[in-house]
Amino acid sequence: MTTISVRIPDSERAELAKYGRVSDVIRNAIKLYLETNRSRAVFKRLRKLQTSDMVKTTQLEDLSLIKDDRARRQ
Repeated sequence: MTTISVRIPDSERAELAKYGRVSDVIRNAIKLYLETNRSRAVFKRLRKLQTSDMVKTTQLEDLSLIKDDRARRQ
Protein backbone atom coordinates (compact mmCIF):
# COMPACT_ATOMS: atom_id res chain seq x y z
CA MET A 1 0.00 0.00 0.00
CA THR A 2 1.31 3.43 -0.91
CA THR A 3 1.71 6.08 1.78
CA ILE A 4 0.78 9.67 0.99
CA SER A 5 1.76 12.60 3.17
CA VAL A 6 -0.59 15.55 3.35
CA ARG A 7 0.32 18.91 4.83
CA ILE A 8 -2.62 20.79 6.25
CA PRO A 9 -2.88 23.63 8.77
CA ASP A 10 -4.03 22.83 12.30
CA SER A 11 -7.35 24.58 11.66
CA GLU A 12 -8.12 22.27 8.71
CA ARG A 13 -6.96 19.25 10.68
CA ALA A 14 -9.38 20.16 13.48
CA GLU A 15 -12.18 20.60 10.92
CA LEU A 16 -11.45 17.16 9.42
CA ALA A 17 -11.29 15.59 12.87
CA LYS A 18 -14.96 16.47 13.37
CA TYR A 19 -15.81 13.77 10.80
CA GLY A 20 -13.62 11.01 12.28
CA ARG A 21 -9.98 10.02 12.07
CA VAL A 22 -8.17 12.40 9.74
CA SER A 23 -6.59 9.55 7.75
CA ASP A 24 -10.00 7.91 7.19
CA VAL A 25 -11.61 11.19 6.17
CA ILE A 26 -8.83 11.93 3.66
CA ARG A 27 -8.94 8.36 2.31
CA ASN A 28 -12.71 8.64 1.77
CA ALA A 29 -12.30 12.06 0.16
CA ILE A 30 -9.77 10.66 -2.33
CA LYS A 31 -12.08 7.72 -3.14
CA LEU A 32 -14.98 10.10 -3.70
CA TYR A 33 -12.83 12.32 -5.93
CA LEU A 34 -11.75 9.35 -8.07
CA GLU A 35 -15.32 8.01 -8.37
CA THR A 36 -16.56 11.45 -9.38
CA ASN A 37 -13.93 11.74 -12.09
CA ARG A 38 -14.81 8.27 -13.42
CA SER A 39 -18.50 9.18 -13.48
CA ARG A 40 -17.81 12.43 -15.32
CA ALA A 41 -15.75 10.57 -17.91
CA VAL A 42 -18.54 8.03 -18.44
CA PHE A 43 -21.20 10.74 -18.82
CA LYS A 44 -18.94 12.67 -21.19
CA ARG A 45 -18.54 9.57 -23.40
CA LEU A 46 -22.28 8.93 -23.22
CA ARG A 47 -23.09 12.49 -24.30
CA LYS A 48 -20.64 12.17 -27.18
CA LEU A 49 -22.24 8.90 -28.31
CA GLN A 50 -25.75 10.32 -28.02
CA THR A 51 -24.91 13.33 -30.17
CA SER A 52 -23.00 11.40 -32.82
CA ASP A 53 -25.32 8.40 -33.25
CA MET A 54 -28.80 9.80 -33.61
CA VAL A 55 -31.38 7.21 -34.57
CA LYS A 56 -33.55 8.42 -37.41
CA THR A 57 -36.77 6.71 -38.38
CA THR A 58 -39.54 7.66 -40.75
CA GLN A 59 -43.14 8.18 -39.72
CA LEU A 60 -44.10 4.89 -41.34
CA GLU A 61 -41.45 3.02 -39.37
CA ASP A 62 -42.64 4.69 -36.17
CA LEU A 63 -46.23 3.71 -36.94
CA SER A 64 -45.14 0.13 -37.62
CA LEU A 65 -43.24 -0.03 -34.32
CA ILE A 66 -46.28 1.29 -32.42
CA LYS A 67 -48.59 -1.25 -34.08
CA ASP A 68 -46.19 -4.10 -33.29
CA ASP A 69 -45.95 -2.96 -29.68
CA ARG A 70 -49.72 -2.79 -29.31
CA ALA A 71 -50.08 -6.24 -30.87
CA ARG A 72 -47.62 -7.71 -28.36
CA ARG A 73 -49.50 -6.19 -25.43
CA GLN A 74 -52.83 -7.77 -26.38
